Amino acid sequence: MNQCRIIGLRTGVIVGILTIVLMLCFYLVDKRQFVISTFYTYIFYWVGMIWATGKAKATVTPEERSYHNLLQTPFIVFLVANVFYYAMMFIMFNWVDNSLMEVTKGFFNELVDWVSKMPGNEDQKENFTKIKQDLNTSLNSYDLKSLSLEFANSLFKGFILSVIITFFFTIRKSKI
Repeated sequence: MNQCRIIGLRTGVIVGILTIVLMLCFYLVDKRQFVISTFYTYIFYWVGMIWATGKAKATVTPEERSYHNLLQTPFIVFLVANVFYYAMMFIMFNWVDNSLMEVTKGFFNELVDWVSKMPGNEDQKENFTKIKQDLNTSLNSYDLKSLSLEFANSLFKGFILSVIITFFFTIRKSKI
């Protein structure tokens, strides 16, 4: 197996486990913090992706150091960590605590209320009411179908992020 892939796989497992530990700690403190912590998990992803790409670039031979090989590393980190994340979310929402969906709805409704009260949004009241209705309709279950769609959507974002990270690691300094 390619060294870049091995580094990506190992780092992805570590990032995935750290993500689960972080989210479970937030869950034990407060369910609302668990919902909010989903935004913080991407920090682990970014750090892991950047670290793994740097390690892969430093470890592999110059012949293996192509853009394609280096691009695999951060994307594999993202992919593996995401598998851990979505598996944990499915288990938490469906088997551990069914009330998490209501907590999620409450959080997003509060967020929409907060944004609607910001200066310049006073005349958009009907739009924010529609957004809240759509949120309450769409956040009814966390089944395999919605999980799969969310997972696929996140992979696209992870690929774009991987391209950006790899680009910065492959820029050659020009000679002046």
